Amino acid sequence: MSEEEKNVPRSRKRRLSRTARTTAGVAAVVLLGGIAGGAGYLYYTSVGEQYRTVFFPHTVVNGVDASQKTVDEVEQLVSSRMEEDYELTVVGRGGVTETITGKEIGMHYEFDDSLDQYLAAQNPMDWWSYRSTAVEYKVDVKAVPDEELLADRIDRLVFLDDDKMVEPKNASLSEYIEGEGYQVLPEEEGTVLDKEKVKKAVTDAVHNLKTELVLEDLGVYKKAAVTSGDQSLTETADKLNRYLTVTVTYQFGDAQEILDKDTISGWISLAEDGSILVDEEQAAAYVKGLADRYDTLGKPKTLKTTGGDVVTITGGTFGWSINQEEETKQLIEVIRSGESQVREPVYSSTARSHGENDYGDTYVELNLTDQHMYYYKDGEMVLESDFVSGTRSNQNRATPTGAYFIIYKQRDRVLRGERRADGSYEYESPVSYWMPFVGGVGLHDASWRGAFGGNIYLTNGSHGCVNLPVSAAKELYGLISEGDPVLVFTTDGTGSSTYPSSTPKPAADTAAAPAIQPAETQPAVTPPAEVQPAPEEPPAEVQPAPGEPEPDEDFDEPEPAEDYDEPEESFGPVGSPLEEEEDGPGSSAGGELEELEETEAAPEPEPELSEPAPSPGPGGPIGDPVEGSAGPIG
Repeated sequence: MSEEEKNVPRSRKRRLSRTARTTAGVAAVVLLGGIAGGAGYLYYTSVGEQYRTVFFPHTVVNGVDASQKTVDEVEQLVSSRMEEDYELTVVGRGGVTETITGKEIGMHYEFDDSLDQYLAAQNPMDWWSYRSTAVEYKVDVKAVPDEELLADRIDRLVFLDDDKMVEPKNASLSEYIEGEGYQVLPEEEGTVLDKEKVKKAVTDAVHNLKTELVLEDLGVYKKAAVTSGDQSLTETADKLNRYLTVTVTYQFGDAQEILDKDTISGWISLAEDGSILVDEEQAAAYVKGLADRYDTLGKPKTLKTTGGDVVTITGGTFGWSINQEEETKQLIEVIRSGESQVREPVYSSTARSHGENDYGDTYVELNLTDQHMYYYKDGEMVLESDFVSGTRSNQNRATPTGAYFIIYKQRDRVLRGERRADGSYEYESPVSYWMPFVGGVGLHDASWRGAFGGNIYLTNGSHGCVNLPVSAAKELYGLISEGDPVLVFTTDGTGSSTYPSSTPKPAADTAAAPAIQPAETQPAVTPPAEVQPAPEEPPAEVQPAPGEPEPDEDFDEPEPAEDYDEPEESFGPVGSPLEEEEDGPGSSAGGELEELEETEAAPEPEPELSEPAPSPGPGGPIGDPVEGSAGPIG
């Protein structure tokens, strides 16, 4: 109690009436209420005033609590969430992914004035009613990265690293796959990107707040120029596989060589223009391999002679020989045709059979040691005769050993010597049966000889030809055919001169020993039966030259001129003889008809023996003529 109150007289207080006291109380209450109400109003309005710049309690903007926050504060909160929460995942080929975060690219929002409008629409004096009522606003915002940061981040994408990009590969053809052939290999996509398109696509994705970007869907990868659907590629594969269906079966008698896809596949390749190439070198090597295995020309041949010896015959012009160049060309064409076939190779020289011996079972056997001839037909010996071969003591006149064949045969051939200055010949001697087998060497009748066989050939033989009795030559001429093998050999004295019991007795004019010859085929003088034939006077103009061995008494074969004009041109295919010297049957070089009479035959001008040149096999060559042979077939 204040001093004033203390000084108020108690009495005066007591004298206050009840009414006065009541009035005073009411007044006091009113006063106090007024004071309190004014204070509350002031408080309410002062609190409400702050909501002119901040949002009411329980206000949410774009998922962010905006209570008691200004517009700027709300924008910062919304943007910060964007920076923290935003991610763009870029998906490349092969499952490779890379993530760009909002923070890396300075991601933020740009707002319009929507928040300002929402705030201005608030009635600050209504704040009391929002103490338990939530208000949520959704405003449109624009996500905006820092463009420099974004560009830098895109440049650092692993997809755009040049060192890691892989170029696409075009579809192509496979190598030969055993059992499957050639196939079209699909293209390989690679990882090379169009950088500008990628940059634009990523920038757009960020501005549109996309969370994933699949590059494959955007068509930004570099494509292969040739795909597996390329028609020309498919057609090429089909063509190659068609080549592989070819099987070439070479027939060599009972033996076969099969060329199939496993070998052909290694010969095939593609040119730059897409055309198919067949390797000629490999094809040629294959054909050469065939020739190495199956050619017999020039290779040793084994013969079991009639006398029982087994001899090896080397050299000669008879045998199989593949024309490798022509066969290579034809083989390549067969492969290109896509058609399988069974074939024999193209031969430049042929023989009679394939197998152990190529001469077959029809042939002439000339045993130079025994000076005896046998002619076999289909395995049966049908003719035999003694003969006189080239002079053994003069190697320039010795009959060549080897395997040969009858080049052709001709009746009434005129053998001529050297042409003189006046155009005449040193001699013109006809023979009735001419059967050459190598160069100018052949089988023919020798009507001027009185004996055959024995040792005549050692010093007084022919100049290389095989001289036969007329009757033997005549019979052989009727039996033998062009192309028949002629096997010439020696046995070095070990060959037998005893003929098998099955051998028919030789005719009188084919006797091995120097016996009496039949009158109709003998020279005018008949020798004594028990000794050598009586000498026949040789023509004076063909006496042996000085230094030449003296002939036996029964040898009156004329000396040949060095330029013996047996045709030297090569021979062509059967049925198409090449042009030869016009000295056919019964004619001379000048075209004059020569009449041949066996009983008045002039001495034979033996052709001078020269080194035999390679010649084609039986029946004639296949292909080009062989230079240096005795003459044409036909």
